[in-house]
Parts: sequence; C-alpha cells; structure tokens
Amino acid sequence: RGWKQSASSAVCHHAAGHSLGIVFILPCLRKPKSPCESTHTFFHRAIFPESVFEAEESSAPSDYVALLETLAAEHRDLYDEGLFWFLCSRVSYYLSIGELGRVQNVVDQDAAAMMETGEAYFGIVSKLRLAGLEDPADTLAIAGVRVMNVSQLLPWAVEEVFHFFVDSHVRQCVRDGGDDLAIERMESILQKSDASMDADVVLLRAEVIRRLTGKTTTKWMRNQLTGTNNHAGKNRYLLSFEFSHWLTDQQGIAPIAADELRKLVLESVAREHLTMRYYFDGIPHSALDKHLVSLLGFMSLDRFKAPASLIAVEHFVRFLDQVGLVKPNSLARSLETIQAIDAQLRRLLSSEWSSFTFLDPLRPSPSNITDTAQEK
Repeated sequence: RGWKQSASSAVCHHAAGHSLGIVFILPCLRKPKSPCESTHTFFHRAIFPESVFEAEESSAPSDYVALLETLAAEHRDLYDEGLFWFLCSRVSYYLSIGELGRVQNVVDQDAAAMMETGEAYFGIVSKLRLAGLEDPADTLAIAGVRVMNVSQLLPWAVEEVFHFFVDSHVRQCVRDGGDDLAIERMESILQKSDASMDADVVLLRAEVIRRLTGKTTTKWMRNQLTGTNNHAGKNRYLLSFEFSHWLTDQQGIAPIAADELRKLVLESVAREHLTMRYYFDGIPHSALDKHLVSLLGFMSLDRFKAPASLIAVEHFVRFLDQVGLVKPNSLARSLETIQAIDAQLRRLLSSEWSSFTFLDPLRPSPSNITDTAQEK
C-alpha cells in the first residue's frame, strides 16, 4: 500500500516535469537479476496501471496526458498494461481541447498494439464516431475485427465489433451512390471479411442502403412501430435509418455520427424506460430521467452517452414531428422535458461537462427548436 501511494505521488511529480516519477512508477524497466526479483517485478507490474489511474485524479488533465505520452513513447510495454484505459484518457483529452490531429496519432499507435478488445474499447469507438472522426473510428474497428477471436467477447460485443466494421463499408456504399453496383461491390468486400452472408441479412443491408440514400421511405403508421413483436422491432430498425438520413441530409451531421445517434435512440427504446408511445404522445420527465440515470451508474465507463442520448432524443422527436408521427401539442411537451433535464444534467455533471464539448456540433439549433415549438 505504501509503495502504491509513493508511486502515485511520483507519477504526479513526473507529470509536472520531474524525472523522479519514472524511477518510482516504472521499477520493472530493466530485466530481473534473480527469481526473487522477478516476483517483485511481477508485483510492481500488476499494480502499475492502477497507480497511474490514481494519478489522473490528482493531476491536471494536460499533465496526466503528458505522462501517458511519455509512457507510450518510451515505455511501451508498460503502457500496454493499461492500453484501453490510457487511450480513452488521451482521446478524451484531445477531443476536449479540439486537437483532432492528435486523436488520429494516438489511435494509430494503440490500434497497432492491440492484442484484444476490452470494456473501454467500445466507448472509445462510440466517442470517436460521435465526434465525426471516421478515420480513427474505422482504424479501431478494423483492429477490433483483427483481434476478435482472442478477445473472448460476449455475443452483444461481437455484434458491436462487426457493426463498427460493416458500417464503414455501408458509408462507403452510400458515398458511391447506393445503387445496385455499389451494393454488390460492398457485399463482395464483406464476404471476404467473414460478415454474415445470410440471404435475409444481405436483403436487409440493401434495404438499409436505400433508406440511408433517401431512395426508399415509408409512410409509417404509429401502430406499426409500437409493441415488442419482431415485426414492430424491424420497423423501428428501418425507421432509424430514415432518421439517420434525415440527420445527415437536413441537420448536416456526419454520417458516422448520425449512425451513432440512431443507435442511441434504439437503445432508449430497448431499455424500456422510453417507449415509442412516449415519443408520439410527449416524453414524460420521469421516463427520460430514468433512462439517463441508467447510463450514469457508478461503474459506467461511458458517461458521455447520457448527454449524447439527450441530443439523440431531441433530434428524434423533431424528426418524428416532421414525418407526421407526433401527436398535436406533444412536441412542445417533449421539448420542455428535454430542456429541463438538460439543465439538470449540466448541474449534475458540471465537474466533467468540459469533456463533453465534442458533442456540441451535434446539438439542434435552439432557434429551430423554438420555431418548431411555436408552429405547434
């Protein structure tokens, strides 16, 4: 315990520019001279990441990231002990200060070093996608597929890794026009990458492309989108891609970020705190509050998803209103709820709100919200 406290303190000294920290925090840089020393080295290595994590709590973000940069450049084997956690801190910091070029650099470094995926991996990719950073997000997606077989992932995680990967090819297909030739070219690439080639899945991907390009839309009825049966679930899934197209075409949001907002909306319904009927009739404060609280648990690794989900929900009710699915006067009720909870969320997360500034370009224009509400 005493060594760990000393190590944590030393990290802070190093982060402030003192080389002494490396002496304490990196005791296993040289090879052990004896079996006894090898055991001692193993102990140091085992608690090494935790000591660095503790330094994050007591250091200025710039100093802490400076330490991580030193570890990544000069002590790579030790950095890799906490790779995803350290990458998350570096990406979050550079996003918060707008140094997007640095984000690409650190992702390139760590994607190449990935030997497996971890819990933090999915949050990092989601954060990059919400920031509209296609290249680093796709770099991590490819790396995730590369190491997937050794990562011992749960089924939902395997599905998420493949979604990140497949979505990069879906976006390219849309950029290529989304016609039959572009779809055929996409499917040929996916087939070589072990993506599902089940006939129903292939047909569904083609349907998704048509909705993302705006070639196909459906005049939905409310009762087609409610309920827990598979048919309603598929309808909501297809509607979500029409929503994604609307975000890109009418709100100017990057396709990769639009896809992440789309997923957050589907997740809001899947968690059962929000239902499609709430979206149609006006969102109650208690329902939206419960959903966001579920994303802010003590052990949550992705707290940024709470403000991101609020943004997604706000866009979605405006989209539903434009396509005629929101009942009269319900939009104003939903917007009132969203604005109240946004203020509440900013107070609750005030100490970390600056780390969410990368989400600001995704926020709906206040003037557009006011104008729409007044029209109702």
